[in-house]
Amino acid sequence: MYIDPYVTTDAFDAPKRGATPHNDGARSLSGFCFGTLITTKDGPRLIETLQVGDQILTRDNGFQRLRWRTPHQAASHNEMGVVGIEAGVIGNHSALYMSRSTSVLMNTDDGLNEHLVPTRHLINDITIRATAPRFTMSLVFDRHEIILANGAFCETLRVSNGTMAIMSPDQRADLLEHLPLLRVTDRAYHASARPSMPMDLGQGLLRGNKVA
Repeated sequence: MYIDPYVTTDAFDAPKRGATPHNDGARSLSGFCFGTLITTKDGPRLIETLQVGDQILTRDNGFQRLRWRTPHQAASHNEMGVVGIEAGVIGNHSALYMSRSTSVLMNTDDGLNEHLVPTRHLINDITIRATAPRFTMSLVFDRHEIILANGAFCETLRVSNGTMAIMSPDQRADLLEHLPLLRVTDRAYHASARPSMPMDLGQGLLRGNKVA
């Protein structure tokens, strides 16, 4: 099952700046809030302490080098707020906070197929809720990866025309410095690690506890 843990529901902040539980919020970079524990070769580490070159555990490709992370000063790129998931909802060992565009890994009913579902499609106002804006950090690898965030399988930032378009100029420049191939070919863009899942199916699987 794919879920995010925490203490109590009142640990979540109230939505701000017009955010409502089902605002789309799609135009934001996928990423995790400061304080999230990412599983690395050296064990769990706070996302804000990660450095380019660190070895991060991925679901499909073992330990992979972190190629880029959003600069701290440019990390708050989601005006619609973030999504907070209580502990245990998607397999997370503690509450998990991420941008509304970040997807989590879920299984189909037969358990044979895995899909990625954006957290904004899983908001239920009980265990998964819209929260106030917070600083987030995006992580980029050589390919789109699935990693462990607070013990739950979630996606990394998938580099695409769409994500490049909504980055700040500073973010784009910094990313291109670390991944210069992006300057010369679209083939450097990432294919999705898993197919995406329709909103209604994702909510149904969540109710049925079909988390990877």
